[in-house]
Amino acid sequence: MAPFILDRYVLREFFKILLLSILCSTVIFVLIHVMDHIDGYLDHDATLGEVAAYYLYQLPYNAVITLPMAMLIATILTMGDLGRHEEITAMKAGGRSLFRIVLPILLTGLTTSLGVLVLGETAIPRMSARAEEIHDVQIAERRNEYRNYRADFPYQSEAGWTFLIRSLFADTTSGASADQVEVQKTLADGTFIRINSPRMYWEPGPGRWVLTDGYLRQFPRGGSERSWRFGFLSSPQFTETPQDFLQVPKEPEEMSYAELARYINRKGRTGGDTVRERVDLHMKVAYPFANFVIVLFGVTLAGRSARQRGAALGFGLALFLCIFFWAFIKVGQGIGYGGGIEPWLAAWLANMIFGGLGVALLLRARS
Repeated sequence: MAPFILDRYVLREFFKILLLSILCSTVIFVLIHVMDHIDGYLDHDATLGEVAAYYLYQLPYNAVITLPMAMLIATILTMGDLGRHEEITAMKAGGRSLFRIVLPILLTGLTTSLGVLVLGETAIPRMSARAEEIHDVQIAERRNEYRNYRADFPYQSEAGWTFLIRSLFADTTSGASADQVEVQKTLADGTFIRINSPRMYWEPGPGRWVLTDGYLRQFPRGGSERSWRFGFLSSPQFTETPQDFLQVPKEPEEMSYAELARYINRKGRTGGDTVRERVDLHMKVAYPFANFVIVLFGVTLAGRSARQRGAALGFGLALFLCIFFWAFIKVGQGIGYGGGIEPWLAAWLANMIFGGLGVALLLRARS
């Protein structure tokens, strides 16, 4: 029973600091965001309730962003307190190794990483999307009628067609129509097809798009161009609904891993550059595990010299390491966005470096 009593004691001390760290870091993060955007809120006469609702729905995302910093602060301050009060020495004298002492904290870091990973695939994308909706509709006053209109956008269909549309308007009574439409596709044999039409309209009955008064052109690989003029043109491959066209692509944080992977697949089929999105895709797994990596690095570093630091010095060390770790994340992302390294390596670079150092320090730590 005694080992579990010690585990509960270590975790109790850890969670007291962790909860305070999460609260403080999240509040600071929100205050900085408010100060950066307060002019926009005032310009749009946003009410306190609208702004509060926006940040309430953003709260899980903000907490996840600041969580590694809170985990590191809690780890270093907890180990510092145990060291200053000779509790680590007493535990070692009772036969516990440093690894066994910090094991509850390590398991907490691993559990937290798995929990953040699950939240990132379930609640966070939905709540972030709701926060953006509140910002766009209630705060920025982009009213619902603008959700029925979209201009100058490309769209990649599941069948591999690329739509380039100047303007599209959808109405529940009159249907939907688009002006100045170009549709493109490259076939498996290399033939490039391009369809140009001044107008495209939606037939809700059969559920199809009809292009009018346009041209269909074929550019065979190694052959000459062929062209046909048409009055009306439709295809069973044009299965997208007006709502599909009107849906503005989400930001990466508003998508789950599967949604972002599908988006990358669609964008890649058009020949678009997907390097940034692939880095963001790997970050959806790498960043949650930063919580475990930062705890592993923190417990081994703090455990080696816990008695030599006061609380203020421990907090300063934790803050410095957080900035250093965050810088490694951003450097990896930047290099990955530029194509300098593979997307998976860009996302995992900081975890690999700090995790490797943490393992090395733990192996060298005195029992």
